[in-house]
Amino acid sequence: MNVAPLSKIKKELELYHPSVLQQLLVRLMKYKKENKELINYLIYMADDEPQFLKEIKLEMDAEFAEIKKSHWFAAKKRIQKTVRTNSKYIRFSSDERTETEIRLYFCKKMRELPQTLLKQRVIAAIFIRQLDYLRKSISQLHEDLQ
Repeated sequence: MNVAPLSKIKKELELYHPSVLQQLLVRLMKYKKENKELINYLIYMADDEPQFLKEIKLEMDAEFAEIKKSHWFAAKKRIQKTVRTNSKYIRFSSDERTETEIRLYFCKKMRELPQTLLKQRVIAAIFIRQLDYLRKSISQLHEDLQ
């Protein structure tokens, strides 16, 4: 099946009645959870970015509180889940400041983990990769914000 380019889809959507567009959105939300989360963000949270960041930080705090510090494998899985969730929120927002704040907070929480976990090669690699992403996102910010 060939998919039409985005510009053609936009032109086609302009022809639809709002009730038909609403039905299309509901159908899209039923298809995948991430679509529903994105539409929820766009409708309710896109205008209030500080509140969105606060909710992300609270969720990250809860994730890091659940990390079993004695089992590095379970900790690695929980950290990977947190990274995936953070990446999803960064895609939703597409704001460079939000990306930087999320990555900075994640790295701060990683530094609070016990050294025995941070010495694990896989967990250290995740941390280093996130630090690289953080440096890149900081370099893309406006000079006054750096």
